[in-house]
Amino acid sequence: FHFQGFSHSLPIEQFPLEQISSRRAKINVYQPINYPATALVLENQDIKKLAAEAYGIVEQIKEPSSLNALLLRVEGKNRIYILPRSKPKSEHYSNSPASVEMCGMLIFSKSVDKAKYDDPDLNLVEKVLKDVTISKENLDFKLL
Repeated sequence: FHFQGFSHSLPIEQFPLEQISSRRAKINVYQPINYPATALVLENQDIKKLAAEAYGIVEQIKEPSSLNALLLRVEGKNRIYILPRSKPKSEHYSNSPASVEMCGMLIFSKSVDKAKYDDPDLNLVEKVLKDVTISKENLDFKLL
């Protein structure tokens, strides 16, 4: 178990969502449009229904490097962001990205990253995210 707490919104929250499924239980499933990492966004007011659906999806993703999941409350709605991983670490980043990093907020260590990343930019963030997530084409799951 790894906990990260913060009071800022994350970059992934700024991306518009494309609905890919609407369930009878009113659990909506989206993908962020043009986000550099593959992500699923589950949304429902009932946190128990939301968690059950997220668990069902997580159980189906059989990638060797697992995934990151993050529960957020965005605009009064409960959302779980699921980011399936293809590998644990990127050659473009000194740390293994955790949930907050996977949602676009990378933290660079000045002592470790200074020489390589004196001025990190959006291109570097995109490289890191694309490098460690599976492609949308390889994402295979069924809703409960």
